[in-house]
Amino acid sequence: MSVSLLPDPHISFQLATKQDIPAILTLIDKVRANLNEAEQHFLKDKPPEDIAAYIDAKFPTVLAFKNGQLAGVAISTPQDPANNMGATNLDGMFNKGDYMCIGTVAVDPDFRGQGLSKYIVADAFEKSSQYICEQHNQGNTSLRGIIAKVSATNELSQKAFSANDFNQGAKTYTDPQGGYQFYIFNRTAEGLPPVMGVSDNNIGMREQMAAQKRLSGRRFHHG
Repeated sequence: MSVSLLPDPHISFQLATKQDIPAILTLIDKVRANLNEAEQHFLKDKPPEDIAAYIDAKFPTVLAFKNGQLAGVAISTPQDPANNMGATNLDGMFNKGDYMCIGTVAVDPDFRGQGLSKYIVADAFEKSSQYICEQHNQGNTSLRGIIAKVSATNELSQKAFSANDFNQGAKTYTDPQGGYQFYIFNRTAEGLPPVMGVSDNNIGMREQMAAQKRLSGRRFHHG
């Protein structure tokens, strides 16, 4: 079951603008300073010009606030490592242009332990689904799903994606550069036209069936 889209009333979300970039970079630096070396590979430095380009392209950069203070960020882009977007060292099927990647999820250490991660992932998934649907309406994308690369040792992040109905891949990957292990989490975007057959996408039968089950039993609780 996915998390409620009505979290703590003191938590709010908004899409970032270019004016937010300095605050985003400060937050990411603060979070990285509190991670071990392996986990720092999952939260790489983000050049301000890259974040500005993502915002211009309308890739969802979600900001989370608690009591008016910036508490977290999630940055989603198309999965395109050849152009320095998304996650590296993923399985072949996840690098074919069919996915958005929630490539950055960062929660201020001062707000850890308050359940923010799962709500940030929920909003990032919702905004990424909206982006994918808008691109489909314009007829210029093959995007159908959303993925994330999650450290095998980061149980909090794993729980955040599982709580939002992401499927955890059975395979454990080892990054050839950092030597750490990770999983791939994936979920089909919501709001897309029905998939008529396996040949119409690269998500896979298991993910299609899971998505159809969710949609058939899901109670719509947001506008």
